[in-house]
Amino acid sequence: MTKKDSKDELIDLICAAENNPGDIDARLAVAHAYERHGDKDKALEELKEIARAFSDRHAAFFELGNFFLRNARPVEAAASFVHALQLNLKSHEASHNLGLAYVMSREFDKAIKALEAATALKPEYLESHLVLASAQMEAGQAERAAARLEALWKIERKNARVLYLLAAANLKTGDYLKAMIFVNEGLQAAPGDRAMRLLRAEIYLAQGQCPAGIREYDALLAERPDDALALGNRGLARSMTGDTDGALEDLDRAIEIQPGNATALVNRGMLLAKRGMLRRALKDFEAAIRIAPEDVRLLHNLAVLYLKLGEHDSAVAHLRKAAKLGHEPSAQLLKHLAET
Repeated sequence: MTKKDSKDELIDLICAAENNPGDIDARLAVAHAYERHGDKDKALEELKEIARAFSDRHAAFFELGNFFLRNARPVEAAASFVHALQLNLKSHEASHNLGLAYVMSREFDKAIKALEAATALKPEYLESHLVLASAQMEAGQAERAAARLEALWKIERKNARVLYLLAAANLKTGDYLKAMIFVNEGLQAAPGDRAMRLLRAEIYLAQGQCPAGIREYDALLAERPDDALALGNRGLARSMTGDTDGALEDLDRAIEIQPGNATALVNRGMLLAKRGMLRRALKDFEAAIRIAPEDVRLLHNLAVLYLKLGEHDSAVAHLRKAAKLGHEPSAQLLKHLAET
């Protein structure tokens, strides 16, 4: 479609909406056209006006939520989908998309509730089950996720995504044998799939088969030398085999490519701390905590490092935050510090 055709289309849609002010579909068509043409501000303005004009219509708030979701604004998306569900509690699409918004904002407990509602409303919709299982894994409910995925696998035995998530769930539960079986089945269903191969390498490490994991990462990095995830994970694998220099080389490169890679920062920090380079380790841990401020294990490890450096007050502050978030080892260490 030429620019002239696009402009003519938009004019026609605006005229149709003006001639039918009570037609919500005509108004939504205008908003969608604005967005297609790249004018997101006008699209949002139109969608907000539609929500005001049709405040009793589920579709007005559902489409507003979809706009926010497409544009990575999960908090506003969630608020819109909640309003849509107040108008139509039986909307599977609104429940599903509300779950997606909560996943994006990392509110996994809320995501699980929304997605459980979605799966109850439309049990045959596979995507809701898969997103729910992913949210359960993020929320520390890997066993529940594995059970759900295994039930799906009995129906969708060749579905690569089901197999990938099933392998990931079993990795989290510690059933490494099942994890390897499912990831290999996944690679049969999707030969060469990069995400599947990265997961298989991770399973090798969990099984203690570091050389096999390193070979997998070597092959992946031969294809994409600047893959920060593969570099960071190979760095971890090398550290597990005692190759500290190789590990630091990989981790340095991973962080250079992706400065916001909290996992690589933590792993490098731990290696530096083992070498007695506590101040350099501290910089990595502090950078990681800025990226993941509520990671309780990271808070705890940072507190331990502060203690080694004699910075008692900073250690206590981080332990208190971790304990408040429910981390029992931090609570226990706080208690021990208070008694000594």
